[in-house]
Formats: sequence, structure tokens, C-alpha cells
Amino acid sequence: MRLRLLIAYDGSPFHGFAPNEGVLTVGGALLDALGRVLRLDRPPPLTCAGRTDTGVHAWGQVVHVDVPDDAPVDVARLHDALVKLLAPSIVVRAIDLAPDGFDARFSAQARTYRYTVLNRAVPDPFLAATSWWLPEPLDLNALRLACDPLIGEHDFSSFCRAPKRPAGAAPASLVRRVTDARWHDDGDGVLRLWISANAFCHQMVRSIVGTLVDAGRGRIHAGDVRHRAGPGSVRGANPAPPHGLCLWQSTTPTKRRADQRRSGSEPAPETTRSHYQNAGFGGSVGASCPPGRANRIVVGRLVAGPPAGAFPCSSVSEDPRVRTYSPKASEIQRSWYVVDAQDLVLGRMATEVARVLRGKHKPTFAPHMDTGDFVIIVNADKVVLTAGKAERKPVYWHSGYPGGIKSRSYAELMDTKPTEAVRRTVRGMLPKNRLGRAQLRKLKVYAGPDHPHAAQQPQPLVIEHAKARAAE
Repeated sequence: MRLRLLIAYDGSPFHGFAPNEGVLTVGGALLDALGRVLRLDRPPPLTCAGRTDTGVHAWGQVVHVDVPDDAPVDVARLHDALVKLLAPSIVVRAIDLAPDGFDARFSAQARTYRYTVLNRAVPDPFLAATSWWLPEPLDLNALRLACDPLIGEHDFSSFCRAPKRPAGAAPASLVRRVTDARWHDDGDGVLRLWISANAFCHQMVRSIVGTLVDAGRGRIHAGDVRHRAGPGSVRGANPAPPHGLCLWQSTTPTKRRADQRRSGSEPAPETTRSHYQNAGFGGSVGASCPPGRANRIVVGRLVAGPPAGAFPCSSVSEDPRVRTYSPKASEIQRSWYVVDAQDLVLGRMATEVARVLRGKHKPTFAPHMDTGDFVIIVNADKVVLTAGKAERKPVYWHSGYPGGIKSRSYAELMDTKPTEAVRRTVRGMLPKNRLGRAQLRKLKVYAGPDHPHAAQQPQPLVIEHAKARAAE
């Protein structure tokens, strides 16, 4: 008799999932509890969808266990007994009789992991056991951009620990197909990476997180991640700590899909919605998505972030042709931001302002459309120019007559027209065409601390990396 269990656990006190003599593991604790409840002479065989390392948590781990046919199994009573014996570190969320041919490992078509990073100056004691605290500010856009090269089928040898193999045996393939990878900002410095693949190798997710964090810190470019996904690639960054990782769900087919697999008529996994199911027990994830958030895709990835408390809606199109999302003018929503330019380096501030004006901070960005937001800059007369640029860097204009080119220093322009100095700098970072002129019209610059746009309720745009240092 084969039982199927859906379990969640706090991995902090355990030395991984796999049963191991002499140490406390999730699988060992589960087998001990099953043996006590079912009064078995020896532990039954146990198989899981994905083995987790020491300190790694799980919310949707799917396992199956084979018990003797004559064992006194009452599913409801067994569930209640296991909950009482294993709580609070391990919780059996559901238990039922496995269908014919079900195998927790080989029936799983995809696994989804979530990694949590707490990116703020002050840690949180209530998140310490389940997140990686990084006080250094991370560039969220760089994190998201670095996810793109991971999508698809690659050799992830550089991100995995080499598996042990008997002498003379052929090396195991470390080719994996990643179907989704994205960062979601939950607010208050909580960043979460959601990543799905047909399978993961040892320490793959943690190594990927370590590499992506390096991109967020500016140590590597987002494009460098592409060169690390392939045979003979440069070794990835050191793995991220295990306590931020959580096995969120294991995807197994519905009964109809199982019948298709046995008959050989199963469609390709990347072209069907049922590729993403709820934690191995059937229902479609997309069915619970809010309206408008189920099918909008950008090269196989969702435009919107995941709904709170659940893995994001299916990121795989029902159409076998993957469609590129292009925003329509009626879909573009604009916000207002205000920047206090006091003691900010002009060039660094202008770079971030231009990015917001263009809309590159949005997942709906399109280079041929104006998807950006409005930006208000106050205290423009208090910006800082570094390395003597105020005196050395000239500003040119032309009178329109032969030989009419004129110039003056930025220091002179800042004394007379500080708003024009800021506007010129931002304009130089926008496209030199009609689109760039439309984006520039959304910039409002004021020399003093006041502005007339309070009715738009602008939100403060804090640019930490633009603050001038003492040495400058």
C-alpha cells in the first residue's frame, strides 16, 4: 500500500531530509512517527520529490511511503496522529492513498523553490531563521535582469556540487530546464526569488542566489550570469546560506496527465497549463489567480508579481508559441515621484531619474514606448558635482549664426540656472528622438524645496548610491 504525504517543516534543527543513522533528519523523524502509529517492525521505504540540505525548509514537500497491505491504515486518524507527534517542526499538511503508478520522485514534473533575502540596514529577529540578512543595498533591477539567462535548458555544472559516483561510472548529467526565475519585492526590504525547474542538482539554488546577489551588489554584470550556465563555465559564487531557502512545491500531473503519460500521448510540458499544479495534489495554480494576472507573459515570464501567500500564477503559456508581451497605451499606469537633490551627486542622480522617466524600473518596460513615470526634483541648486567638474566641465550652446558656439562652466550655470543644469544632465541620458523629448516632459525641476504638484501625491524616491561622500 502506497501513501502520499504533503509535508512542511522548519529545517533549522534537522540535518537535511534524507534519513541518516545517528543524526536528526526530517525523513528519519517521519519514519519513526509512522512506525509508532502503524506499529511496524521496521521503517518502511520512503521517497521524496526533492532532498533538502541541512537548515533548508519546505512548505510543499511531497513524499510517498510503502506500508504493508495488512497495516491498520485509517487515513484521517493517521493524519491526526502524525500531526501531534511531529509538531511543531514538521507538519503533515495532507495524506491520502497514492494513485496507481505514483512515485514522489519520478512523477514530479517540476520543483519550485523560494529564497528569501532581507535587504535593509536593521535585521528582523522574526525573519532571522528563514531569510538571509544583507544590510548592503541591492539593485533590484540588476537582480531581475540577471535571472533572464537562467531561463531554458542549460548545463548547470558551475552552480552544482559534483555528485559522488562509483569508480568507472559515467558522470551524471547536470543539464536542467529552468522554466521560471524571478525576484519579487514584498516590501520593507523583503526580497524573494521564485525559481522553478524540472529538477535541481545539489546546492544549485543556493549557488544561483549567491551569483544573483553578486549582480545586485554590482560585483558582476547581469550578463555575466549567461557565461556561467554551460559546460566548462566559470564557477558560480559561494552558495547562499541554507536557512533562506524553502522547497515551496513539487508539481505532479493530474489523473488525466498520468493517463496520457502511460499511453504516450502526453503533450510537451512547456506548452500546457497543467505543468504547474498545487503541491502534487491536483488543482491548477492558475485557477486561483486574481483576474488579469494569470496569462500575461514576457518571454515565458509573468509581468505581475506573485499573489501574497502563494507561488505566482503559471508562467507557461498554453500556446506552444511563446509570445512577447508589448504594452498598450491604455495599459500604462504612471506614478509620481519626488527627489530631494540636496547633497546628491548630479550624474548619479540623473542616471536613476532617467531610468524612472523611461520606465526601466517596471517589468512592462518597452524601448519603443513611453512607459515611465513623472519625477519631481527639488533643491536642484544643492546638487554636488565631483572631481572638479563644476569648473572643468563646459556647457555648450549655439547662437544660430556662423561661429556662434558659446560655452560656460557648470559652476556658472549652477549659479544662474540650476534647474537647467539638472535638466541638461538628465536629457543627455534619454533617447535623442521624439520619444526622449516626450519622456523629458515628465521631469519637473525646482531650485527650492517646494513644488506645486502636491495634488498628485508624489512618493519619495530615495537614491542612496547618489549621496556625496566626504572625500568628494
